[in-house]
Amino acid sequence: MPIATDIKTDNWNLCIKELTTDGWEMTFKYDEFDAGIDFDFIRLEKRNEKILLGWDNWVEGEIKAQEKHFDYLTGKTGIEFNFGKPVNLKASIIAMYDRPSAR
Repeated sequence: MPIATDIKTDNWNLCIKELTTDGWEMTFKYDEFDAGIDFDFIRLEKRNEKILLGWDNWVEGEIKAQEKHFDYLTGKTGIEFNFGKPVNLKASIIAMYDRPSAR
């Protein structure tokens, strides 16, 4: 799945709002002391599909999703996504938070 990078915080939050309004359920949210301040990680699920969202205060937001979900978000928000090498959604971080015991 592609990973959008360098998403401004306001746009990242807007994507979460649009997706949850569209029926995506938040099945995991990072909840340590620095949540939303230094780091964030969210998993959304709908109909056996998953979208992962990572954020930190240095590189801002990242989203890992199927291309059709980026098309949907662009249509709803007008955001043009850039894709690149992730920082907050690299494999080691996903493995840490996106596991059955984290649900």
